[in-house]
Amino acid sequence: MPLPSRGLVPTACLVAGVLLGCRGTQSQPDSVAPYEIVEIVPGVYAALANIGGSGVGNAGIINMGSQAIVYDTGLTPEAGRQLRETAERLTGQKVTIVINSHFHDDHIGGNQAFDEPTYLATTSTQRAVEAAGGTRSPESVAEAEATLDQIRDLLRSERDDKLRRDLTLVAGRLAGIVSSSDEFTRVVPTLVWDRRLNFTGSLRRIKFMPALQSHTFGDAMLFLEADSILFASDIVATDRHPAMQDGDPDGWKTLLDSMLTLNFNVLVPGHGPLGDRQSVVRMREYLEFVDRAAAEAAGGASIDAIVIDSIFSDWMLESQFRENVRFVMEKRQQ
Repeated sequence: MPLPSRGLVPTACLVAGVLLGCRGTQSQPDSVAPYEIVEIVPGVYAALANIGGSGVGNAGIINMGSQAIVYDTGLTPEAGRQLRETAERLTGQKVTIVINSHFHDDHIGGNQAFDEPTYLATTSTQRAVEAAGGTRSPESVAEAEATLDQIRDLLRSERDDKLRRDLTLVAGRLAGIVSSSDEFTRVVPTLVWDRRLNFTGSLRRIKFMPALQSHTFGDAMLFLEADSILFASDIVATDRHPAMQDGDPDGWKTLLDSMLTLNFNVLVPGHGPLGDRQSVVRMREYLEFVDRAAAEAAGGASIDAIVIDSIFSDWMLESQFRENVRFVMEKRQQ
């Protein structure tokens, strides 16, 4: 995902895969806690990533009764530690299962902070995490540090609130990459499952639901039917343009349609504040809008000149929209 810019940050300085997290506005990224913890119902918590913090992707904590489950672990070991410590404090239980919704670093980067749980994911996610290697390359860390310095310079003078918010999002991610470079290591999921799987505890029953052709080719949701909660990870974002480049746009739309047959009222997105059933509808509308924009671009329209629909005009990371249009256009032309 490209950095937000007005031509001030050269594209050569971009860090690949900038998938960004939610909430609040801060000007000092290093001082922000990874997460705000929100209790949805007793024993079920959303960890909503703070803008400028090192969590970046949202996560979840579920008290099953005799064990705790954590869904996604953020970008950094710091984020993972906050999740583990918070889960143990709130539930009084050890985290025995960590579910990775997909392979992007902002959802698996805190895995190492946990004490030998079972790491559950789909086969595709396991293979992608393994292929990425154990650590970040010195070159990628150096690039992140250089770009972070540029962004901090921009934040000192930028007055546009929307652009400041976008810049702070990116700064939080880059600061997390730089600050965790000495200790970060990717932990590969240990258990793979590509079908629905139920977990039953004394307090609740939850369902692991693979979604193999959507945001990526190995996503997994977590459904708490009795609590009317759906953890959807990056299949739904509630206030920003999602990253589409690792997924299947058509399969994604089909999945969103099927999600509306589930009995839930609260949706925990991969990025952004808590949502609901309308958030699924809005994401479906977004993918259709990107399709139409891609058709315009294929017909000769400039991608940079396409006007974003008013429904999405206040969403963060407009530059990601341009990348999504380009990705879909090229995919349709294959």
